[in-house]
Amino acid sequence: MLKRGLTIFTVCLLLCCAGCGQTPDNGDFSSGIVSGDLASGGGATGAASQEDVSSQAGQSGTLSETPSETSSETPSQPDTGNTNGEQSSKQEEQSSSSQAPAPTQGPLKLTFYGSGQGGYEKVGAVGSAPSFARIYYRVSELYEDSTDILHGTVKSTENFDETGVGNTLYQFEITKTYKGDLQPGQTISVMTSGGYVRVSKMIEVFDNEFRFSDLTEAQKQNGVYEDFFMGVPIPEAGEEYVLFLASTKDDDPQPPFPSGIYVEKGTFQARFVKREDGTFSRHVPPYEPEFFKDLDTQETPKQSFTLPELEQEIAACQE
Repeated sequence: MLKRGLTIFTVCLLLCCAGCGQTPDNGDFSSGIVSGDLASGGGATGAASQEDVSSQAGQSGTLSETPSETSSETPSQPDTGNTNGEQSSKQEEQSSSSQAPAPTQGPLKLTFYGSGQGGYEKVGAVGSAPSFARIYYRVSELYEDSTDILHGTVKSTENFDETGVGNTLYQFEITKTYKGDLQPGQTISVMTSGGYVRVSKMIEVFDNEFRFSDLTEAQKQNGVYEDFFMGVPIPEAGEEYVLFLASTKDDDPQPPFPSGIYVEKGTFQARFVKREDGTFSRHVPPYEPEFFKDLDTQETPKQSFTLPELEQEIAACQE
């Protein structure tokens, strides 16, 4: 029980540490929002760090791509993966090439957790600099670390920025269950890294209004930054996934995180998205084309599957 408690505490600490650039002493990481081994209690949870968007803001409404000092006090957030020093080093080197998209202006209709929908002005964008503790190259590796594996559809999404970091909380309707106790027809809440974060929320959480001195008062109240997580698309309603998740049902995250959420193992690594040709594959970060290249074999395992092929991969793990 003690081991489980320490694991959950670490996971809950991490969703926010991903946004402030801090990493817990054990080097553990899901935005990310983002995923962790919340239910199994075994092994080390993963860790990833993200540049503090709040500490880089305030330069004519855009964010610097240069890492800056991080906040010393930040709320916590859930996450993903097991520690592997060599893999972590690889991702630290790769992450340095990530760049944020050019900021744009204009009204956006966005829904925020606890606040409903409103009109917002995008005042900038920031690219995260994660350092993954584990890369899941194969379905079998994801299977081992997941408590629940599901096929289904995204019903709705909302931005979760309660920790001053951009995350996305989405409702996922289950079509089929491959692992775990969930049943077809149920809808669950899943948290992942990446999304929009309000300037007002960053000021509230980090007490750093001075960093937004170049913004107008209206922009401070209605402005948002796109928290750009390795260039990976944010989940959208209607998308069809096969997900590899970690449950929080036994040890819920602490507020402000909702009770009973699920988190993606390794953030986007856990999400096989149905493409236009009917195949399912994971997003490859645009600036990291060899993200899923195995360091040991120097090969990239198969990443695109038809649904029957993916189901066969999952079934092979159950034998």
